[in-house]
Amino acid sequence: MENRWSLIKSISDEPTGETKYLGIGDVCNTLVNYIQSEKIVTPMSIAIHGQWGSGKTNLLKALQKNLHENKTKVVYFDAWKHESGNPSVALVGKIMKELSGDTTMIKNVVKLAADALIRKTLDMQLDEVANRLSEGMEASESLSEVLEKKINREIGDDKKLIVLIDDLDRCDIENTLQILSLLKLFLDIKNCVCIAAIDFHRVEQAWFSKYGIKEAEESELKKEGRQYLEKIFQIRVPIPHPRNEQKFEYIENLMKDVPREYLDLFVKFGPSNPRAIKRTINLISYRSILCTSDDKEMTAFIWTLLDENFGSKELIKVYDKFESEGGFIQVIDGIQTDGNRFQNTMSSVHRPQNCKIKFQSMGNILEFFKTTSGMFREMTSPKGSIVKDFSKLYSSTKQLQD
Repeated sequence: MENRWSLIKSISDEPTGETKYLGIGDVCNTLVNYIQSEKIVTPMSIAIHGQWGSGKTNLLKALQKNLHENKTKVVYFDAWKHESGNPSVALVGKIMKELSGDTTMIKNVVKLAADALIRKTLDMQLDEVANRLSEGMEASESLSEVLEKKINREIGDDKKLIVLIDDLDRCDIENTLQILSLLKLFLDIKNCVCIAAIDFHRVEQAWFSKYGIKEAEESELKKEGRQYLEKIFQIRVPIPHPRNEQKFEYIENLMKDVPREYLDLFVKFGPSNPRAIKRTINLISYRSILCTSDDKEMTAFIWTLLDENFGSKELIKVYDKFESEGGFIQVIDGIQTDGNRFQNTMSSVHRPQNCKIKFQSMGNILEFFKTTSGMFREMTSPKGSIVKDFSKLYSSTKQLQD
């Protein structure tokens, strides 16, 4: 095995719309085919459901790239970037800007939207505001009617307006619920498809927090919150959980030239979430700079996976215990000759409830350290240099706990 890796480089966390990895391509193709087919009945509202960092933004970017411009007009909107203002008003302005070059019309509709959204009554007849805004708007028109007229005029029957809303669940409670209210406007407009990246659980929590509902309690308000989301989104599309072979392919692409056994260890004991995978690789890259041995990427890799599974506070305790028993590397090496002694050492310091789920069994811990022990034997640096690497990684991690 090559025991000197090419430097593990940091990776940008910016989603690019890449569909090759983690099963995103299949979901993207299915959605594109459905949206552009005759099967879809508009208006339609679709939720892309997934946890933080699971790839929701990447899927929206992929849709933006793959929806055909002759069949769709795509408006991409990042709600969180407008968090400091009013995301709902900004969304209306973005749609109007994409549909029309008439700056006066855009300005007037945004004013109308601002008034309606501040009142939080989006479907009311805004006679007072409309009287002040006479440029092309009849006094009896509501915001919904203005939008519908403009969308129908610009889109027609040959195209669909696709509104992609990203990072909705990162907004504060009021803005999140307000944008959801705004989405109801588009549920009455023909040829309009709204697709929002959203973690349903977080939005439910926003609803519960707004009305002071405890997570464990059952109440009519709690049921109403879930029904509210179900009424807005006719279809929920989950971000797929990657299979091990998909995860391996993705990680192998991000960490080129890393030996197979290390990639296998990452697949089994590293995170599955795409953003968390990149965060972990970037941490390995940074930590390798702290080290000085020829095997610095390897030591940084092992330490970071330990940190990922034990958690920093628990890892510090494990390291201290191993050092008191004869040395961090020496104790791990001893697992091959005396597994019972190693297990007793671990049991004296390790509390499974304090660790992440993959390390909440002694069997998983033993498997990890047995593999790690074999890796130590293949390192080419003097043992003293490797010991210094782990000492530096330990000190850096411990300082974060002070």
